[in-house]
Amino acid sequence: MTKKTELKWVETQHLEFTHKEKIIIVQKTVDWSINMTQLAKYFGKRCRNWLSANKRIIRAFEALEGGKPLITLIGPSNRKHSYVVLRLALRILKSYDEEFADQVFSCYQQEMLKVDRSKVLLEFNELYNRIELLEAEVAKKNGMPIKVNLVGGKYLLYAYICNGQIKFGTSFCNTHGERVKSHSTSVPNLSISFVIYSSKRNIKILDQAIKNMFCIEGRFEHINCSMPELETFVMGILDVYRFTYKKETDHKLRLLSIFLKS
Repeated sequence: MTKKTELKWVETQHLEFTHKEKIIIVQKTVDWSINMTQLAKYFGKRCRNWLSANKRIIRAFEALEGGKPLITLIGPSNRKHSYVVLRLALRILKSYDEEFADQVFSCYQQEMLKVDRSKVLLEFNELYNRIELLEAEVAKKNGMPIKVNLVGGKYLLYAYICNGQIKFGTSFCNTHGERVKSHSTSVPNLSISFVIYSSKRNIKILDQAIKNMFCIEGRFEHINCSMPELETFVMGILDVYRFTYKKETDHKLRLLSIFLKS
């Protein structure tokens, strides 16, 4: 989705960078939309070629932004330039030169930190998360491997929705301290709801408590309840036994869901 405008002038700022003994000028708006038409020329590229060849990536970025246009065409009809929001501009620059993309992002960091440090740090984290999700979606579509680091602990209990059914399971490391590799699923609408990390003993107690509460026998993992009911029960057990635990972040859960989908 591209926003078109016939504006012949827009308030811009010019930033000067030294990269590989060459002076590169970045023209940007006050809200950090970057003139990629101009910038691409420094690398012997045409911005329109990248935009044309990577429509899937652009759509993925726009989906993460709720459908918000990320590219604005500014200038007279015979000489329009593509101004691209920073998140997508960094993705384009990364394909041209990763080192220069880092320079631009560092400059953005320095400018933002002058305004509100706490707010900016949250924005940086959100920016990295969005880019990570996008890269995972693109990698999945292209059949590339996706790496999801589970750093909360060696032992965990997880719950997910699969074809409208609630399921849960546990995961333990083997004798070598390695976790058995997860397998992808053919279910297109799988969604990880929560992951709890704790000690091996605690996870086993949680596992048995769930089976007793919901009358589950053997290796059958379907639960006849809602996800909020299951999560409330699990958190209640953790509180009653005063177990030490960690809960995975929503961002990592979204990555896991992408990783597991076919």
